[in-house]
Amino acid sequence: MVEQTHKLAVYGTLKRGFHNHNYLHGAVLLGSTWVPHFGMVKEHNYPAAFRFPERSIFCEVYQINDAILERCDRLEGADAEPKHYSRDLVKSQGFGEVFIYHQTNKVLTPYKDMWFPDGIWIGDHLSYKVPWLGWADEIKHIQKMFELRKAAEAGAPKTGAAAASGSIYIPADRKTGRQERVVDPVTGEVSYVPFETNKSTALTHYKKEEPKPPTNYEKARAIVAEGKDKLPEVEVA
Repeated sequence: MVEQTHKLAVYGTLKRGFHNHNYLHGAVLLGSTWVPHFGMVKEHNYPAAFRFPERSIFCEVYQINDAILERCDRLEGADAEPKHYSRDLVKSQGFGEVFIYHQTNKVLTPYKDMWFPDGIWIGDHLSYKVPWLGWADEIKHIQKMFELRKAAEAGAPKTGAAAASGSIYIPADRKTGRQERVVDPVTGEVSYVPFETNKSTALTHYKKEEPKPPTNYEKARAIVAEGKDKLPEVEVA
């Protein structure tokens, strides 16, 4: 009998370098990507995903078997009633349908709930988090995302750093070698993040830039630098 496999997207303490990663022992890391239509809110010292329009969260995607899935269900409380988290199949960028754990019927309280608007969690004390300001403020973001998508579909020319080097900056001496594939949640454009990026330098830079949040791609470079898994060699032109 062939063992059934699944794809699981994780965004918090199940990721590499965090205390619940051992629950994924035996899993195969497929890569990192964005899962659209989700936001992340702070719950104690860990993040919780919930369905949310025009936001995406950055996840590691693993191939797992039934035994690993059962372990994770127990950890997340998805196998009990009432459920702490639900586990659903959702669409991801580049990996098709993946399982993800998320809170259902989440209601945010303006100026009280802290959330991660850029969709990336690298530890509670290092991740960029702010109070949720309410729907009046969020609608502005949604309108901006619609405008960006419309411009992308119309083939509008890129400006600034995106015009110079694609979605992210890749130093000249790191244009070949180990890379991490990242997909832009708005345009769907594929980019490659240098796997060798120095995390300590990047995180120091983040602190200097506060309160201005780091970009998704700056944080993504720090995230993939944590991993020790062997990734395929990718040539970036």
